Amino acid sequence: MGDERRKFKRYVFGDDESFTCSFHWNGEQVNEQMIVRLSAGGMFIAVPDVSQFKRHDPISDIRFTLKTYEIMIPKGRIAHTYPLGEITGCGIEFVDLVEQQVDSLENLLSVTVREAREGKGKPTP
Repeated sequence: MGDERRKFKRYVFGDDESFTCSFHWNGEQVNEQMIVRLSAGGMFIAVPDVSQFKRHDPISDIRFTLKTYEIMIPKGRIAHTYPLGEITGCGIEFVDLVEQQVDSLENLLSVTVREAREGKGKPTP
């Protein structure tokens, strides 16, 4: 799907291994999964073995830090699994967010990237 058809602007964080998330999936805590792309609607994470994840698997308690803010998304689901170039991973869709949460996350992402472009930091959190 092209960016022009996406509901939310995606921000690429590349291969910064320090930008990670954690979440609950299948009764287990999953930690330190590298975030490759992030939007107000979801994220793409690098996962060495995507065979364990299935499309529509529910996940919860998605956590990551952006700038100085600890972000917690209560619910999500596995939207897809596939290779993205040389990176294998999962797309995670955030679910049941209210408009204010989406707007806040979009604004924080926009400021983070803008500051990086202005030389006030790199585009990672």
